[in-house]
Amino acid sequence: MFGLDSEDGYRKAQRRAHWATAAGCLVIFAGSLCSGLWLMAGDRIEGVLRGETDLRGRPTWMTIEEPAAAVLNGVDLVYVHQELFPRWLIARAHMYGDDGSGEERQTFDALSEALAPDPKLTILAEQLRAELDLGAYERSEQAFAVIEEWNAYLDRQEQPLMMVPAVMLGDEPYLYTKNYEVLYDGEVAVGEGIFRARVVTRIDITNVVEAYLGMTSGAEQGALVLVDRLAEFVVDQLWPLMDPLGDEKLTEQQRAFAPAIRAALGAALDADTVELLARTAPQRAAMVQVADQINARDACGSSFQIRAMPWWGFDRETLGQLRGYARRDFGDDCPWITGEEVAILERGYEELVSTEGLAPALESLVATAARGVMIHEARHAADDGANGDLEPLPCERCPETLGHSGRSEMSAYLASFADGPTGALSLFQACELDRDMGGGHIRALEFIEPQLLPDGCLDGPPPDLVERAKAAEQAWLGRSEGIVLSPDFPEQLPL
Repeated sequence: MFGLDSEDGYRKAQRRAHWATAAGCLVIFAGSLCSGLWLMAGDRIEGVLRGETDLRGRPTWMTIEEPAAAVLNGVDLVYVHQELFPRWLIARAHMYGDDGSGEERQTFDALSEALAPDPKLTILAEQLRAELDLGAYERSEQAFAVIEEWNAYLDRQEQPLMMVPAVMLGDEPYLYTKNYEVLYDGEVAVGEGIFRARVVTRIDITNVVEAYLGMTSGAEQGALVLVDRLAEFVVDQLWPLMDPLGDEKLTEQQRAFAPAIRAALGAALDADTVELLARTAPQRAAMVQVADQINARDACGSSFQIRAMPWWGFDRETLGQLRGYARRDFGDDCPWITGEEVAILERGYEELVSTEGLAPALESLVATAARGVMIHEARHAADDGANGDLEPLPCERCPETLGHSGRSEMSAYLASFADGPTGALSLFQACELDRDMGGGHIRALEFIEPQLLPDGCLDGPPPDLVERAKAAEQAWLGRSEGIVLSPDFPEQLPL
């Protein structure tokens, strides 16, 4: 035994006191640490306990082992993206209407059966359904993440398909997708940066139509050109300008741009292609004029509209139906279509469908126009990479009214106008936009016009368009970088 007056006993007691104090502090610290960690990571831990996420916070559907590529070959991916996936989402949109949920179950079962060979896609489809059951609007972020992983998986497996999701708002919001096949997957250089460049075509059965020719999904996903929408612009608005003898039939703005457009296309395309397009342009111009006349009669009460017309016009069966409408409405003050209009469409069809080599010539025209759209979208991708897509571009001389999206579009438009071979084409496309639609595109153009087009679009492109665009880039954005497409960019794109 030792007493407190023992020096050895005192030191042992002192050490025990120190250790007790330290242990107490450790318990308090551990408790505080655990509380702090729980506050910081409680949701993640709860997610792990529920089996929803791993310790890194990733959803469990992202961590499953991916099957071999051969497994994916057992899935008809085109049919899935073209038919089955859209039909399921359409059925979901009707779940709260007269159709009920029976159609949703049937279409999802059909989708699941088609996906069955691939466990990864099967799990992703089931996860998306679970998220949508919790609310398309409320769980839109999670649903979009599932589709993003779907796209990434197909990308890793080198499958040229992708989906772009959106939510339609209303009393019962629902998710829909625009599904694409990738026709070209390459690169584009913006200054010192390299970005992904893709050309895509719509393949799904839904009736949603994009109001744009290209899009950008952030710096990592890069630039996309929508060849379907671009082809419509090319055959209805560019092709008719190719006839130098037909300028008097064009609108004032088209006449102002036509010489510059023909010069640009003459430099980009071979002489035989230019001659063929110029020779057939009058037929297409007349057909487009007929469609415009028909659509304008909605002002007098006609409900008949021509929204889209193939490059060759309408086939004989459709023309026969139109001829029947003309006979029915003969003498009407506001007919659906007149006999004279049908005759113009018939002559145009016979001429265009029988012209050898016309389809390849138009495909070359589409590819040439696509270069300007790709430059526009590549600038968006570079801006997103340098500045983030949630932050406005630095521009001290820009008015506040231009806004975030206006600055972004201003940058992309200037980049496309500054490209020598396609600048006039890009400016024409911009000038043809409907100013009444508003938004960032229109605010950007109204800001740009005084610098590039002091007298507006009706005067056409100035001869020094490229120099003006580059000077504006430098003055407003502090840089003017060259944008160069890869040598393997397509020389033809499908109509």
